[in-house]
Amino acid sequence: MGIGGFKVGPWSVREEAEKRYLIFDCRNCIYSRSISDDKACRYHVLKVLSEVQADLIVLAEVYERIYNEEQTKMLAEISALAQKFSLESVWSYSNLGDTTNKADEENFPLRYKQVVKCAQELIWYDPIDAYLTCVQEVRREEQRYEKSTEAYKKGSAIYLKTLNYIRSGFEKTILIKRAKNFLLKLKEFPETEDIYRAYFVAEIKPSFIGARLMFEESEELELLDEYLVNKTPIQIFKHPDLTQNLYFVNPPEYSLTPEKYFVLSKTKEIVAGYEPGKASLSTIARNRDYFERVYQSTIYDIAEQNKIKLSKEEVTELAEIVARYSVGYGILETILSDRRVTDVYVDAPIGQNPIYLVHSDYGQCRTNILYTDREAQAIVTKMRAMSARPFDEAHPVLDYDLPNLDTRVAVIGPPLSPDGIAFAFRLHKLTPWTLSQFLDVKFLNTTAAGMLSFFIDNQSTILIAGSRGSGKTSLMSAALLEILKSARILVQEDSVTGDSQILVEKGGELKQTAVGELIDGLIEKYGSLNENGRDLLCANPESIRVFSLNAENKIELSPVSQFMRHKVSKDIYEVETRSGRKIKVTKDHSLFTLKENEIVPVKTDELKQGSYIAVPRILPIESKVISGINVLEYLNRINDGFICGKLLGNFIENNFSKIKEMSSRKGCSKSFVSACKRKQTLPISIFKQLDYSALNPKELYFKVDKRSKPIPVSIQMNNNFLNIVGLWLADGSYDSKYAFIISTPDCGNEIKEFANAFGLNARKHSDGFSYIISNTSLVFLMREIMELKGNAYTKKFPDWAFRLSKQQINSIIMGLFSGDGCVGKYEVLLSSASEEMTKELHSLLLFSGIVARTRFVKKDKTYCTRVSSIKMVKAYCENIGFLQERKNILLGKLCERVSTHDVADIIPFSVEGKQMLAESLANFNSNDYIKKGYSVGREKLKCYLKQEQQSALFEKFRKLADSDVYWDEIRSIRNLGKLGGYVYDFSVPGNENFICENIIAHNTLELPIPYMKKIGFNVQRLKTRSAISVAKSETEIAPEEALRTALRLGDSAIILGEVRSLETKTLYEAMRIGAAGNVVMGTIHADSAYSVWDRVVNDLEVPTTSFKATDLVVVARPIRFSGSLKSARRVTQMTEVKKHWTTDPEAEGGLLDLMLYDAKKDDLELLEDNLKESDLFEKIRKTSGLTIEDMWKEIRVRGESKGFLVELKNKYKVPDLLEANYTTMASDKLLIIKERYLEEHGKPDYDAILGKWKNWAKEHLLKRVLVDTKKAQ
Repeated sequence: MGIGGFKVGPWSVREEAEKRYLIFDCRNCIYSRSISDDKACRYHVLKVLSEVQADLIVLAEVYERIYNEEQTKMLAEISALAQKFSLESVWSYSNLGDTTNKADEENFPLRYKQVVKCAQELIWYDPIDAYLTCVQEVRREEQRYEKSTEAYKKGSAIYLKTLNYIRSGFEKTILIKRAKNFLLKLKEFPETEDIYRAYFVAEIKPSFIGARLMFEESEELELLDEYLVNKTPIQIFKHPDLTQNLYFVNPPEYSLTPEKYFVLSKTKEIVAGYEPGKASLSTIARNRDYFERVYQSTIYDIAEQNKIKLSKEEVTELAEIVARYSVGYGILETILSDRRVTDVYVDAPIGQNPIYLVHSDYGQCRTNILYTDREAQAIVTKMRAMSARPFDEAHPVLDYDLPNLDTRVAVIGPPLSPDGIAFAFRLHKLTPWTLSQFLDVKFLNTTAAGMLSFFIDNQSTILIAGSRGSGKTSLMSAALLEILKSARILVQEDSVTGDSQILVEKGGELKQTAVGELIDGLIEKYGSLNENGRDLLCANPESIRVFSLNAENKIELSPVSQFMRHKVSKDIYEVETRSGRKIKVTKDHSLFTLKENEIVPVKTDELKQGSYIAVPRILPIESKVISGINVLEYLNRINDGFICGKLLGNFIENNFSKIKEMSSRKGCSKSFVSACKRKQTLPISIFKQLDYSALNPKELYFKVDKRSKPIPVSIQMNNNFLNIVGLWLADGSYDSKYAFIISTPDCGNEIKEFANAFGLNARKHSDGFSYIISNTSLVFLMREIMELKGNAYTKKFPDWAFRLSKQQINSIIMGLFSGDGCVGKYEVLLSSASEEMTKELHSLLLFSGIVARTRFVKKDKTYCTRVSSIKMVKAYCENIGFLQERKNILLGKLCERVSTHDVADIIPFSVEGKQMLAESLANFNSNDYIKKGYSVGREKLKCYLKQEQQSALFEKFRKLADSDVYWDEIRSIRNLGKLGGYVYDFSVPGNENFICENIIAHNTLELPIPYMKKIGFNVQRLKTRSAISVAKSETEIAPEEALRTALRLGDSAIILGEVRSLETKTLYEAMRIGAAGNVVMGTIHADSAYSVWDRVVNDLEVPTTSFKATDLVVVARPIRFSGSLKSARRVTQMTEVKKHWTTDPEAEGGLLDLMLYDAKKDDLELLEDNLKESDLFEKIRKTSGLTIEDMWKEIRVRGESKGFLVELKNKYKVPDLLEANYTTMASDKLLIIKERYLEEHGKPDYDAILGKWKNWAKEHLLKRVLVDTKKAQ
């Protein structure tokens, strides 16, 4: 399309969130990009609107001008009006006057010109001017009408009717209505551009940003708060007509100068095509500083080339913006960096409604961010790559922890969310929770908080129960803070340690390593704190992640928060499973099993042959293809040899003097440099001292000696190369340093292709079946650079294999199975003499979701790996296969087998669990699964679960069916005897487990001990043995022995990380006879008070008489309201364990509910009638001398004091007031005021005490927090 003789840019229509965006490409348009300022631009837009319908208009260049729906509607009305005038031919002769009067016809040309000008010419360029022209012509014609003859009036009336029709058409449009009202207020008409500017103010943003910002008239809004988050202004407003507040962000990237927009867009274009080599997405996310420095350099270059002056600060700002929208999470990153935000929701359909969030101070807020479906898809793509998990209609839920943002995100998509993708972000808390903070988020209420604090102060025994993700660990942390700082707190934990193999992600790259080697190296490099004989590294300086199982039963890479080691000595047990996995553990270390339809930790001494433990069925990895390697990056490994190539002639010429000087020092002749130039060859010892970065490695060759034929420097990591790596691992060797040998005769074509890629020949060996490639440089490459070393018993996968994409890893595995594998009658088999390589193979197969089995064959001294079940064989066929056609044919026939029942991939439900399935699911085959005792297969369970049901039990079954867990039966448990050595701990926040030796192992519970010590608590750790394999020395004792020691230390608060083994018996026995001294607390995996009893008595074999030493059970659960994506954690039950019952506490009234959660009210309700039956209050009355009335006053004061802190925090907008360092100070002050009142008056007046404390909190504590907060800012 051309306007004024110049070509204008193309346009397109994009649909998003049920809105049609009309987008004009203005990059090469000579006219200005503004509807208000440029009439040619208006003409173009109005003309296109005559062809298409649109909801919004976008003029796109380096930045986008977006005209909203109201503005677009105004323009669409004008365009439609112009079309109407054209269709009606308002300028036809019959509309211009009296066609029967020849005298009147003389007026037609002028009238025609005026009508065409208003209704055809001006309307497209300047509709306001067209309207004004029409109005002026009407007035002129009316004057002529008054002064003319009757004959003229007859024609004039027709003409005036036409003009008034045109004017009426204009005045029915929104634009002219508004312009008319505007013009009536003015004494003289302004330029029409000024009027357009009043109504067509565009929203401006960089073109590479999708999200739009919406701003409302600030006169209607009340500003509640404003602050900065990462240099972005945040404003909180109250709207007079909305129940929720408004959260407005105004990032700097939305208000830059045109020059900066230009630089930003050019930089984004360049970095969009940047391939970060071996870096994975998670590496990029964790190395943000590096990429910002790269972007700064690019911005400097662009600015200099285009003569745009930028200060250092401006360059830094622009680099941060580019990083945010390339390796970061865009505008979402800003609100996810606001630690006053707790939850963020992006609802479907995306783009229809703004993003909502929950603010810690202002509750639910509507943001001014209108997200786009394109950005949502980009985030999902990034999450899929980083989590290596699927997200599609078969897997419509994806959970993931965002690196560096301390945020958990849940994504749902169709068919679960029929309107499209939706997100829910939960921001993790970085400091220990406090009861006041729990009050603020409605986890519990003031009565429950006061009661819990009161019971802790009165030496009660409390168990906090819940499933993974329920908040029980966080509640335990908050409860710990209620213990007096003067009390001694003894915390007992296990440890996870050893020289066992673990797969970790370090620097964005996967690596198989020993646990001890990893942690020893970190402590040696970064140092540690020595705490009670324990070396503690309370940081993760290298951003290490380990595989772990999350609350949704999905395997993910999770960050480690702490690394620990200390010494131990005890009996070690080797647990071996049917699949061949082996792990060495102490009897009290926990693995995971299935209990009450949930995955729960279980101590090793509770396991037996035939028990099932949880192991991963998949290890999700990020798929990043490494296209090749450059030998120049490994020159430090090459001492002798030469670099060759046609490029070297000029290179030597350019570096002639430097080479001459270096060769002279080496004693070379004067003609040496000239000879090198002539031969286009340079010794590596000289070459690597020069700057060769400008050379193209694809045109270079290297050789390690003079006689060897040179081979390429640039090595393609294609399927053939990787297949050969696998073949060498299977049947390869070297003939000294001279030849590369593979003994797989039926893969000759592949071996010859490999040789040809290096310009070499493969020939048959003298043995008649092996292939040999004679070249010392190739041998050096494969042995020293590609790390293919060892003999049949010591071979292992090279470290770089773990950094490949899943498809590339499978190419190596294909070569390995093609060399040493075969297709049996029922399975795919592979034999290897290398135990280490076999274990690594198991991990690499798990990347593709293939669970293999391994057994040691004594006769051959080999390890036989088998891929057995039909499902796994098909997965092997789809992902890997063989190089040999005959083997692939056999594999295909094997896949044709029909499996009636998968006996390998089962879920080991107990009889009770199967009965629950039978009660919940229609058509469940009770005869097979209950009477005959068949196991329930995972796929069969999925079929049953296709029934639409909504219940907590049904959700448990679904999580098990969709889990990443494979249930592996224990083949044997052997006592290896006492082995001394270091033990090692990881802390994996949230998940509390990690995968070691391809088995899911429990880790140390995350309690805030270092933080508590920092703020003045007297905490003593009692570290007990719980080793995974061992090393060198001894200092630890058994848990039950440690507990007995703790009980002999006198009055102390005893905290168990988790109640789950023999130490539980010791603890309960001590509590029963009254030796425990002070408060005792622990966590336990259960979902009700009754299930706590069942777990402690029936599973841990604690006598019922001892269990009755428990005073209180507090149960926490995750609650999802009305099936919503939005979930919350709540305390759902506070139950007293009564003392006068014998067998079953539920049947005999031994469990007395003090408080129960009401989902309709979203609150804990006090069951006042039950309080009359309480043994606990009566016990406290006898031991403390308090009356029941005094006790409730004490509970009220404790609860209201914590609630008052919440009130102050909300009123004065100081969230730090609820942090542990201040809440513990407030608790101490309350006790001090109470103690002084007792000394002065002999009896407490709780109202007076609370009033005095409130005054102190407001006048002293609040002011201190405000001062500290200001200093921190």
